[in-house]
Amino acid sequence: MTPRPTRRERRDGLIRWAGPGALLGCLLLLRLLGDRWWPTLPLLYGPRFILAALLVTPLLARPRTARRATLVASAVGALALALVMDVRLPWGRLARAATPSDAAAVQVVAWNAAGRRTAAAEDAARLAATGADLVVISECSAELATALDAAAFTAHRTADVCLATTHDVIEWAPRNPRDFWEMGGSGSIGKLVVSIGGTELVVGGVHLETPREPLAALANAALRTFRRGAIENIAQRDLESSVARSWIAPATETRPVIIAGDFNLVVESAIYRRWWGDLANAFSEVGTGLGWSKETRLFGVRIDHVLAGGGVVVRRARLLAADGSDHRPLLVDLELPTRP
Repeated sequence: MTPRPTRRERRDGLIRWAGPGALLGCLLLLRLLGDRWWPTLPLLYGPRFILAALLVTPLLARPRTARRATLVASAVGALALALVMDVRLPWGRLARAATPSDAAAVQVVAWNAAGRRTAAAEDAARLAATGADLVVISECSAELATALDAAAFTAHRTADVCLATTHDVIEWAPRNPRDFWEMGGSGSIGKLVVSIGGTELVVGGVHLETPREPLAALANAALRTFRRGAIENIAQRDLESSVARSWIAPATETRPVIIAGDFNLVVESAIYRRWWGDLANAFSEVGTGLGWSKETRLFGVRIDHVLAGGGVVVRRARLLAADGSDHRPLLVDLELPTRP
């Protein structure tokens, strides 16, 4: 007959699993309630790395007398933290590298140019040097759009989003964001259709509303303001994503699609999953590491994305140096579907 655990053993068990259990709880909150329930906003867009402190609890519970339990709890906690941090391993890229293809290749750069310290001509030259066929820039100035035109691209600008390409342009369809601005939102949305080797490719560029304002209220300990602002902000961001998706790639769209830009959404967000989750996320599929495209002095977050649909295959995704901006450019290699 197995002896009943003592009070000390029960207490040690609770201590041992407190951290891993809390990390699993955070993971469930992110995946189930992120951008559905307003208190999850700081967890979605805040410094998740501080949750690593919870990994210490298994070591506080008499590891000498329960080494196996301590190792199991530590392993579960480490796995939960990796999932909370959305750490990406290179398996997708390695698998696709093993299956070469002769399909038409496309290279895309997505970048938020806010805070850049270099001249527009330098930025345009740096983007051209990547060899990209398509460039989508959020917070793109008129000067940068002009510089892209001078750097062998054909550039189009709407509000603060630029879409530039080296291919023939069939259609340019910008959306007037005035209605979103009057709501206090952002919602810069543009659609470009280009021809690549006889295939029409739909390219979308977005810069959607940020959760920054309610998070700033929380940082100032204005809890009531944070609650009200978070609820309104979630609704605004959901609206902008729904409109952007229907503008660029509605359900009736059958052509290959690439949508890029600053979505101001993490992949765990219910808004992201609702409106963008059916598309392939380049970094999620073939990226390695954390993929922080937006960085502060203390932490980062992955809110700039390149998404693909309609048979477009993602081959490679990596982040480039920021060079003065608080966002890092995301460079992605893709392949268009082969024509029948």
